[in-house]
Amino acid sequence: MFPSSLRIVLLGDTGTGKSALSWAVVNNEFAESVEDVCPEFVFTPQITNNVVTYLVDTNANDMAAIESQLRAASVACVLFSPDVPESLANARNRWIPLATSYDLPVILVCAKMDLLDSSVDYETEVLEIMEKFSLIESSVTCSALNLFNVSSVFEHATRSVIYPLSPLYNVYTREFKPKARQALISMFRLSDLDNDGYLNRNELAELQRRCYDQLLGPNVFLQTLWTIGHVSNMERLSLPDLLDKFNLLCQGSRHDLVWMALNGFGFDHSFNFSPEYLRPFFPLSQGCSYEFSRDSLVILLRLFNRFSRTQEGYLTPEELLQLFETAPRPIFQDFLLPSTVNTNEKGWLSVYGWLAYWSALLAVDLEAACNYLAYLGIPPSHKRVFQQTRSRQDDASIGRNDRNVLLAYVLASSDTISQPLFRAHLGLPMHSDAYISTSAAPFSAGSRELTPSPEPLNNKVLALHYLERPAEGGRQHPLEGLTPEQLAHLDNTGDAFILCYDTHDRESFEYLASALPTLGDQAYIVLVGVNLAPQPATGPCPFEARVREVVRRFRLASPLILDSTSAFDPSIIFRTLIPGIQNPRRGGRPAGSLAAVASATTGGVLSLFAGRPGLTRLAQRVSLLTIGSGLLGVFGYIFYKGAQLSYMLFTRYGGRELLPMVQSLFSSSSGRALDGPTMRF
Repeated sequence: MFPSSLRIVLLGDTGTGKSALSWAVVNNEFAESVEDVCPEFVFTPQITNNVVTYLVDTNANDMAAIESQLRAASVACVLFSPDVPESLANARNRWIPLATSYDLPVILVCAKMDLLDSSVDYETEVLEIMEKFSLIESSVTCSALNLFNVSSVFEHATRSVIYPLSPLYNVYTREFKPKARQALISMFRLSDLDNDGYLNRNELAELQRRCYDQLLGPNVFLQTLWTIGHVSNMERLSLPDLLDKFNLLCQGSRHDLVWMALNGFGFDHSFNFSPEYLRPFFPLSQGCSYEFSRDSLVILLRLFNRFSRTQEGYLTPEELLQLFETAPRPIFQDFLLPSTVNTNEKGWLSVYGWLAYWSALLAVDLEAACNYLAYLGIPPSHKRVFQQTRSRQDDASIGRNDRNVLLAYVLASSDTISQPLFRAHLGLPMHSDAYISTSAAPFSAGSRELTPSPEPLNNKVLALHYLERPAEGGRQHPLEGLTPEQLAHLDNTGDAFILCYDTHDRESFEYLASALPTLGDQAYIVLVGVNLAPQPATGPCPFEARVREVVRRFRLASPLILDSTSAFDPSIIFRTLIPGIQNPRRGGRPAGSLAAVASATTGGVLSLFAGRPGLTRLAQRVSLLTIGSGLLGVFGYIFYKGAQLSYMLFTRYGGRELLPMVQSLFSSSSGRALDGPTMRF
């Protein structure tokens, strides 16, 4: 959260002590005589965490140079002095407005405090100035002659950049500003791990570890927290108690501790999540995908159990609202649950649907997933939140896909045709009187276990993502007009393309068939025909011959037919798509070599044991043993043919005296004697 560098510019009338203050802070001594304008100094205050800080002195009469410095400045220190009577008025009327016109935080500094006249009430006038200008962070008195508070001036200056007070706190009402208060409430709720409305000592210790250990050291924050203010119970803190203590920290100019807490939960100075906090720890390689690590899935599962108070393992709408209370709006407010993930007949969210939604959202919209993770207190930038999959190109070359989240793009001439597929994927009736646009529910995330297991973390997630048809007319197919970069993005992020057509509308099929050359022979393509008629189909598709022609031409599998008037087993979609995706033989083509067949077979065996380390190792050994046995048979056959050739050559070129011995050798090894006259010499 620290900037790479800071620039502090000193402003004020001539004779207010700007040069003396610069010299004193850098050299830790008072200089009887200094230049009118000191050169630019570089130093590293401890509060900046060793960030390089530039200290810039100015000449009050050189406005061009001052404006040039202010354009590059991070903060301005405006000085006035008791021995220059008009300096305070000029600070209010000239220097502070100049600094604030560049949106710079301002530190108002009373220099030469050793010359203060006790009969003059400077404090009242300073408070009036601070009330007039909201960008004034604080006021400090100092003396370069006595080296009093010299370093404090620049600590306040650097703190105003790294930990600004003005967006956080209103110094006149002594209250947190609305956005800051809401962020602190969110931080409290995320820290309240047992949902009892209090932070106990263990939860406070976790807050200390997360926000303060690296900056302050262990227990420093907790020791400070318990020594300020008053609480009725020393074993736990309520939300009002914590806000009161943070309020006292701001009044005591220790608002840096409040900012450290907010920064620990990813909030920047505008109380949004910083880009660094939301950015995954490692960049994504081409053709790879992000998936949640097992640790992250465990955290999401614990979060589900923390808010699920029903015994059936579901989240009610009220519990979902409570879970996302720290977010601007619930994540599921944007998408209608029954058409997106697995729910029960009441519309309650199951644990399988919860995990499937997060996995699918990460595959479809990384930015949205990272934002909502942050609102739930899970930092997307942590190195253990995500893991990177193997690239799809490597999957295709070895014929195996080990990803836990599989993404299939759905193409159709209208979302009316694709909607039954989305509903069938979740085990819902394909026919529904309620129309749900795919812009409201753009993907369907189904979760299945390929082999029986009650553990939801082992489930494979298949996400169907609808590609919107372009709004402008005249398009021959849904991919027309896409740039090569956009097409490459689809190929690098998707595992399959599902072409969904109406079995009674030839135009809907031709619209998709025209896209097949664009997809090329490297895409894994599945055809799905949907019967949208209100009555069951009584015969074959009217354009069945055309479908067969396209299937034969592009070497595709036969279409999967869905009848919206009948019941449908959602596992059929899994059984249709998963084998081809997990063992990718691109374009549906048969593998062209023994190695390809072996790798595809091995991948199929290993996919059955995904998520079970012990069985995976066993499967690997069995597969290696199978391949090894086959290779041993090949080498044995080659050795046998070589021995036959050697025998023929040996007998032809004078080795007849050894013929009986060789015949007996082959007789004993093969069970019969080789008859010499049957061999050609």
